[in-house]
Amino acid sequence: MSNKPVSKSSGAQESVDQGANQNEDFVITNEETIDELAPPKFFSENERIRILAEIMDIATHSLTNAELYEGCIQKIFDVIPNVERATILVDLGGELFPVKHFPREQAYYSDTYARETRDKRKASAWLRKYAKNKIPESMFDVVAAMYVPMIRNGKVVGVLHADSTSLIEGFNRSELDTLSVIAGALALSLQSKANEQVTPSVFISYSHKDAILANKLKGDLRRNGISVWIDERLQAADDAWLKQLAVAIREQHFFLFLVSPSSVLSDYCQWELGTAQNLKKSIVPLMIKKANIPAPITNLHYIDFTKDYDKGLNKLIQTIRGKSL
Repeated sequence: MSNKPVSKSSGAQESVDQGANQNEDFVITNEETIDELAPPKFFSENERIRILAEIMDIATHSLTNAELYEGCIQKIFDVIPNVERATILVDLGGELFPVKHFPREQAYYSDTYARETRDKRKASAWLRKYAKNKIPESMFDVVAAMYVPMIRNGKVVGVLHADSTSLIEGFNRSELDTLSVIAGALALSLQSKANEQVTPSVFISYSHKDAILANKLKGDLRRNGISVWIDERLQAADDAWLKQLAVAIREQHFFLFLVSPSSVLSDYCQWELGTAQNLKKSIVPLMIKKANIPAPITNLHYIDFTKDYDKGLNKLIQTIRGKSL
């Protein structure tokens, strides 16, 4: 990996925030609670799928965690060009230890900020020009930094750090969100530990003519503690995107097929359904509009949403939680 030269930020760059939070023991320019079940508010669902697929691909081709961490550090530099230094810290027995960093000769990060990130479960950006005298010795040459938690099954398992010694106006909201999504994908790529309580997850397959109901279902499931992945692309999918979608389908516990006249006639939905079958996923048909259930899954019991949405939702949640035990 080669460190990329970073030019000093100009006033035209979007700042994470115009002010600073000076009510804490350390000063930050932005702080945002991380939701393990969903991407940041303004982050694309499809970009989240892309990052998940890329991190999972790194994990698949990594023989050791060290190789996985190395690949993720490289990914940070690839997608956030303004980063000059980065560190992956994992929680081992309550202590945060740097397991991979770049530059390789030394891990540059603030232990104070890392611990605050873990304890608060919040992503934050730091900017020197707002810090006044509250500058840790470990950040003597840093002008901008980001810290985000790695959350897995409700537990913070580590922290990602990235910084710059020349980005005067700081990292923007998009960069902070991107690092947060990378942290989430890295957490998901780690192998489950014995007796680990796993958060149930689903992939929703639907026709875009049924997008209003699909998005309502997405929000309701997330509010009930279920992780949801959903494809929101409107344009035709290319081969690269289909491969990434296949990874997203593979990594979820359930495949929800929203049955409607549009979905049963959609080649795209049929491809997703066939992919789920080939991957031997647990498929749950949801009847949202009266239509014939596709032949490959006619033997499966469907959940009826056509008469009473709330009743259908409750039954779906019970089904997911019951099979996840």
